[in-house]
Amino acid sequence: MEFEFPAVTICSLIKLKVTRVRSYIRRTLGRNFSTEESESYVSTLLAISLLQFPHYNYASEYIAILNSSSLKPIQNEDIPKIMIEVGHQIDDLFEICTWKGKPLNCKDIFHLQKTEEGFCYSFNSRTAELENRTNFTPLKNYLSGRHTGLGVTLKDPSDGNGFRKFARRYDGYNVIIHNPNEIPDVTNAYQIKRSSDKINTIIVSPQKFLADETIKNLPAKVRDCYWLEPTEEEEASHIFLRNGFCQASCRRDAIRSNCGCVPYFFEPVPGVKFCSIEHAKCLANMNVKLRNFDMYDLEDMKECNQTIDTWSCRCIKFCSHVNYQTQFSTAPYHLLFSTNEYAHLDVTYFRRWGQTYRKEVKFTFGDLSAAVGGYASLLLGSSLISFLEIFYYFLRCLYLFITARFTNKKVVMDTRTQSTKTIINYVEYPFLP
Repeated sequence: MEFEFPAVTICSLIKLKVTRVRSYIRRTLGRNFSTEESESYVSTLLAISLLQFPHYNYASEYIAILNSSSLKPIQNEDIPKIMIEVGHQIDDLFEICTWKGKPLNCKDIFHLQKTEEGFCYSFNSRTAELENRTNFTPLKNYLSGRHTGLGVTLKDPSDGNGFRKFARRYDGYNVIIHNPNEIPDVTNAYQIKRSSDKINTIIVSPQKFLADETIKNLPAKVRDCYWLEPTEEEEASHIFLRNGFCQASCRRDAIRSNCGCVPYFFEPVPGVKFCSIEHAKCLANMNVKLRNFDMYDLEDMKECNQTIDTWSCRCIKFCSHVNYQTQFSTAPYHLLFSTNEYAHLDVTYFRRWGQTYRKEVKFTFGDLSAAVGGYASLLLGSSLISFLEIFYYFLRCLYLFITARFTNKKVVMDTRTQSTKTIINYVEYPFLP
C-alpha cells in the first residue's frame, strides 16, 4: 500500500494544567499574593484558553458569569508563550504509546501542533512544530487490523481536583485524523470521554486522487483544483494556499478585520494584537458567521440568494491528493491497567489496500470529432468521405448557379440570310475549376 499513514492529532479539551498555572502565578506575582489575585489570574487564563474555534462563544459566556473587574490583563505579546507554559505537556497527557505494536517513547513520536482550538500534539504530521520539517518523512504502514497502527493510552486531563468542577462540560479529548501535509481540521474531531474499560478504535480507509496531465491545461475555474505549482492567476485571485491552511487563514483574516486581533494559536501578524478577554464578545458575535464557512465566491452566493450569515472564501484542493475516510467505534477492553489510565485509542487501517481514483479530460476535440462521425455513420450510413463529397457537390452547384446568372447572351441578325445567331459571353471565375 503506497499510502502515508494519516496524521493523528490529540487535543485535551482542558487547555490548562493546574500545577503549571500555580507555578506561573507564583513566578509572576511573587510569594506575597492573595487568594483573590491568584483566582483572578486563573480565571483570565481560563477565559483565554476558551477562545477557540468552533466555540468562540464559550469564552464570552464564561466571562459573563464572572465579575469582569476581577480579571487581570496579561501582556498581549506573551499570550502564546504563556499558554504553552501553563498548558499540558506530553507527559501530562500520554501514558503509553505504541506503533505497530512496539512500545515507544511518546515524546519521540508526538510533537506540539497549533490548531484552531489551541495547542495540541500530533503524530506523523509535517505541519507540527518539528525541529527539521524539511527532512521529515511521514511513516507508512502495510498492516491492517487491531493494534497494527498507532496505539495510545491517555491520562486524565482534568488534573485531579483542579478544574474538576469546570471540567464536567469540557472533560475529555478531541482526536483528529488528517493528511500529514495539512493542518488538522478541528470540525472533524472525534471526542473521547473517560473509558478506561473500553478501547476507542478509529478505522482508516485511504483514498488517493491522481490528476492526469490533461487537467493541468484547463483554466483554473474549470479545473477547480490547483496543480503542484500555482499559476499566477491562482495566486493573484487568492485561490492558492498550501497544505490546507486556506480555511483557517480565511477565518483568521475575518477575525482580524472584524475584531482587530488574531487568536493566539496563529502566527503573529505585525501590528495586530493577539485576541484576549477584551475581544471575547466580538468573537462570540462572529461565531455563527465563522461556523457557516462558505467555499465559494461572494458573487456565487448572491446568485444562490443565500440569506444565512456566512464568511465567503475560495478554497480548493490539490488536483492530486489523499483523503482518509474514518469510522469510529468503542468496544470492551479487558486489560490490567494503572489508575492513571483514562482512555485507550487505537488507529489502524481497515484493509491492507486502498482506493485510487484518476481524474483526466475524457472528452477532447478529437473525441468530439469521433463522436460526430460515429453517430453520422450509425444513423445516416455516411462517413467523412461522404461529407466531403456532399461539400464538393454543394460547391459545384453553387458555381453553376453563379455562372448562369452572369452569362451574357447577344442575338445578332444576319441581313444577307435573314437568320439569327446567338453569341454567348461567359464570365470567368478563376477560384473554381
